[in-house]
Amino acid sequence: MGRTYLFVYGTLKSDFGHEMHKHLEMGGQLLGQASCRGKLYLIDWYPALIPSSDRSDQVHGEVYELLQPELTLAILDQYEATSDPPNEKDEYRRQKHEVSLENGTKLQAWVYWYQQSVHEDRRIHSGIFLPSTSF
Repeated sequence: MGRTYLFVYGTLKSDFGHEMHKHLEMGGQLLGQASCRGKLYLIDWYPALIPSSDRSDQVHGEVYELLQPELTLAILDQYEATSDPPNEKDEYRRQKHEVSLENGTKLQAWVYWYQQSVHEDRRIHSGIFLPSTSF
């Protein structure tokens, strides 16, 4: 059985301090900083990642190797308001996508993609969500 990875870019990152992060600490191991092609938007107090075909659009976050993938993903799917199988009414959908670690290693990791509408004036152009991000 292969390894299971998860890319996080918002409230689940280690520096955000959200209580849901404990599930990643208990059920996974931080591999390091990483990036994923996409665009980042501020929805409310949390961010949204949407796909992009432009290679210059990069979102920065962390990659975890999940040690108990089924359990950890079930908990996080509930937090991210997604279902299995995905439903178009879900706020997010979980899908595998290529991410790059800082050392250049490329991995296929689960990513939570936002699937509702976004407002361009709420884009986080740096691709980095910080606990203090606001407009």
